[in-house]
This record gives sequence, C-alpha cells and structure tokens, in this order.
Amino acid sequence: MTSGTYLPDLVYANVGKYCAGTNRHHEVTLLQDLAGGLVVTMPFEDDYRSPEMGGYLKKYLAGPAAIAVDDRVHCFRLIEDMTASKFAGLLMVASVHGGGSPEAERKAIFRSYDLESRKALARRAAGIQG
Repeated sequence: MTSGTYLPDLVYANVGKYCAGTNRHHEVTLLQDLAGGLVVTMPFEDDYRSPEMGGYLKKYLAGPAAIAVDDRVHCFRLIEDMTASKFAGLLMVASVHGGGSPEAERKAIFRSYDLESRKALARRAAGIQG
C-alpha cells in the first residue's frame, strides 16, 4: 500500500526552478523595453487625481481610443510594481536564490539525470554503432 505522498521528479523540478530563476531578469528587461519610460516617470497618483492637473495628465497619457486612459495608467502602475519597485527588487533576488542557487539546481539536475541512457538514445538515432 502506498502512502499517497507525491514526490516530484527531481530533474523536472530543478529544471523548472533553474529556468524560472535565470530567466526572470530577461523577462523584466523585455517588459520594461516594451513599456518604455512611463514605467518610472508616471506622475504621482495625487497629481493624476487632482482637479488642477488630472485633466492634462489624462490627455497626455491617453493611448489608443479603444483603451481607457485609467486602464492604461493601471497597466503601467502594475508594470512599475512588478519591475521597478522595492518589491520588484525583492522578487529579482528571490527568483534567483529563493529555492537555492542556480548552481545548486544544476548540480541536482545532473546528479539525478540519466545522461548515459540519453547518450545511447542519441547514438542510436544518429545511426552510430557501439
């Protein structure tokens, strides 16, 4: 009788952790590149909501007519939170080292991976004898 406890495959678990941790910086770079400078130059919320400046800000922060300016601003605020805030800095470090360092994950992958059987499979697929 089995215990019912799930044990993840160590190779897949560590490959997932490694890819997530080492690609986060690239993902943030792409997101910031697509969003542009508004990520860090958005006006303060009080200015955006103020009667004196709000109308001007909504006018100049508007994008395509099909997208409400408030929705556009909310999107930029989310990107700022995800990529350019104190919390984003925490996520950047945690994504790389939160589950162990990338090098530890690589060692766990190679320790658990059946490399010899994969080499034999590749030799057979290539038609290499022995």
